[in-house]
Amino acid sequence: MLLGMGLKSITGSRKVQEIVNHFGHCIGYHTAEEFETQIAAKIVEKRKVLPDGLEERRGLSTISAWDNYDESMYHDTQGICIQNEPTSAAIMSEAVSSIMLTAVPTKKRSLELPNNEFEPVRKKPKISRFSFARKTKRKPANYKTAIERDVAWTISCKTDKQTPMWCVWNSTMTKDDLPAQKIGYLANIGAPPTRHDVINETLKSNVTLAQECREEFIATTYDLAIAKPASQLQDIMQPKYDSVFICFGAFHIMFRYLSAVGCLIDGSSFGDTT
Repeated sequence: MLLGMGLKSITGSRKVQEIVNHFGHCIGYHTAEEFETQIAAKIVEKRKVLPDGLEERRGLSTISAWDNYDESMYHDTQGICIQNEPTSAAIMSEAVSSIMLTAVPTKKRSLELPNNEFEPVRKKPKISRFSFARKTKRKPANYKTAIERDVAWTISCKTDKQTPMWCVWNSTMTKDDLPAQKIGYLANIGAPPTRHDVINETLKSNVTLAQECREEFIATTYDLAIAKPASQLQDIMQPKYDSVFICFGAFHIMFRYLSAVGCLIDGSSFGDTT
């Protein structure tokens, strides 16, 4: 069964699979389609947001990220879920395997999906006011160590011309104790990610993810074009999405920073003197 489904997924060729099937090495093309339909139907029946293979457990630092997925004429919204791996291999989820073992092929080769229409956003998003005042002056726990390493690296650069750049030099004395992580794909949303109803759907999914993992809060990352309206929707729909911490994508933050610096240089005499 697995060989036949693997051939169908990798090659996509009915002829290749039928040849191998005639030799008695795998299931036929139509049978593989029937198994795939049953597996997909069982996944839809579960009505879960958390991807298979990830644990419904607290304390695994479950987060999500959403972005546009462009392919040919399609402009969809795709999300991923990231979670720390549990320390014990014995408690790892076997959700995918259990679905495959319980899937019984039928003659149906097309999946009937439920009509999941997006909840309309009737309130007009507004520009929210955020307080950027620092609420605490407490320094990070590793602040002193970071300063000491910066000074040591600076001295090393002066005394030894072969000293590597700061990141490489720092990595030689840093022990990474962070756990390995697993990544799962969230359900694809067949609509552009900048639509307000789609953004609202992603926020609902984030809240459900936190509930399924028994977490009080969850962090999610959007790019700038999605994060801005997401923050506005979160503000006008309080307290519905208060458990979601919206993070701005690092790439777009740097891009906007360089754009601002470029505008400053372009509007000054600095460019004429260099």
